[in-house]
Formats: sequence, structure tokens, C-alpha cells
Amino acid sequence: MALDKVEQQLAKAPWLAGTCYSLADINFYAHCGTFAQRMFPDLTGKSRHPHMNEWLERMGARPGVRAALAMPDHTNPALRTFTGEAH
Repeated sequence: MALDKVEQQLAKAPWLAGTCYSLADINFYAHCGTFAQRMFPDLTGKSRHPHMNEWLERMGARPGVRAALAMPDHTNPALRTFTGEAH
């Protein structure tokens, strides 16, 4: 599974591309990081993927990520299929 590969990489280094925060972290977080937790909570638990969960915490603590997540959500409610707001 892809999450297992991410977990293996993060067991070796704090960031996806190694020792430095990079576009790989930004891209994965934007496209998969939070999506995986929402869609597959049973597959992303701390016991199964502890390094990925630590990485998610590091990502969430970054000022740019915090600022982006604090912005208003202007997504059309009909497109919010994974939040439970619209079906």
C-alpha cells in the first residue's frame, strides 16, 4: 500500500525527500496527507503509521499550512463529498 511506502520513507528521514522540507511534502500533504485520514481512518492510525502521523503534525505546525487551513472554504458545497456536508 502507498501509505506503507510513505511510512517506510519517513522512518528514515523527517521529510519525504530526506532531511529538508521540500515540494514533495507540500504536494503529498495537499493531495494525500489529510485525504488519507478522512477516507481511511482505520489505515492511518498512529499504531500503523506512527512516522506519517508525526509528519502530519509537523506539517500542520508549519506557519504556511496553518495560514492556508485557516482560510475560508469557498468550495461549492455540492463538491464537499468527503466532509459529510453534502451528499
